[in-house]
Amino acid sequence: MMKHIADGKNLEKNWQKVRNLQTQAKILIFIQSHNITDMAQLVQTIETINKKFKDLADNIRKAERRLDTLSQHITQYESRRAHRAVYNEYAKLIDPKKREAYYAKHSAEIEAFKDARDYLGAVMNGRTDPPPIKDWKAEEEADSRKIRRL
Repeated sequence: MMKHIADGKNLEKNWQKVRNLQTQAKILIFIQSHNITDMAQLVQTIETINKKFKDLADNIRKAERRLDTLSQHITQYESRRAHRAVYNEYAKLIDPKKREAYYAKHSAEIEAFKDARDYLGAVMNGRTDPPPIKDWKAEEEADSRKIRRL
């Protein structure tokens, strides 16, 4: 029994040595592949790689934020379109009782239309309707491809 425990500890020590050798081999390959001959070059190479990584991470975050924004724009546009007929029917009603009954039955759709209309009004910032949905969808697709490439 004690021999098995000792063998397990030896195996762990041996495996750690192998992992250390693997790490050292990777470092050597990295140094050789970048033609690094001194510590200053190593530091410069690592700083360059870290800057590229940071720039890449920043670009991904920017693209993801834009994708979120575009997704919200598209969702609101589709909500407005989906609920427009219900809202228009509601807006036509003149009789207060009929209007109130219609609203009670369709309040979710009416409010969804109003929310989407207000959201898109703010996004469009006074520009003409309709929103540039085709452009938004194309940009969303392009940004998605860009993130996948990164």
